[in-house]
Amino acid sequence: MLSCKMYSLCCPPPPLLPHVYILLPIASPAFHCLPELKRDAASNPPLPRYLDEFQREDREAGDVKKECLRHLKRAAEVEAAIPSAVDIGLFHVCCEKLRRQLSKKCKDMSAALLNLLSAKLRSQADEICNNFRQMSNRLREKPSDIEALTDTREFMKSIPDSVRTYAMSCDASCVMTLRGREVFCQIMFKC
Repeated sequence: MLSCKMYSLCCPPPPLLPHVYILLPIASPAFHCLPELKRDAASNPPLPRYLDEFQREDREAGDVKKECLRHLKRAAEVEAAIPSAVDIGLFHVCCEKLRRQLSKKCKDMSAALLNLLSAKLRSQADEICNNFRQMSNRLREKPSDIEALTDTREFMKSIPDSVRTYAMSCDASCVMTLRGREVFCQIMFKC
């Protein structure tokens, strides 16, 4: 897919020639951001490894928000820093595909972090629902003998303590869910 546009001094280039996709040692001021992009590419691991590392550290919704906003900001910087095309001497270098791919990677990382937060919040909500569902199922069991009735009675006495414990975890989870919801609303409108 290599082809080049030859520019002559006397006439403009033909309009429908394919663009050049070559990598040259570029000394153009349009590529002043390339060393920074190389450093970022070296420090940003592939998406699955990045998510594994991020998931190992137990992060709050605020941390996820900061990280998502950082990735979205980086995507905007990439789009602003890399031009669509650059003319270097006799060559016309198209950078649009590279620009789109780098920007897409940043946006994908942000979306993956939001999905990770969503899955974490969903698992917490499911765990709390399962705890209450187990209590409900236990109370619905019909005792078949006096020992089962005594066990049910003892279980009923322990319900207030269990509910308090579940309520505390519910409160913590609700706070986390509300913060997560705020993060989703703020980030989704930035995309």
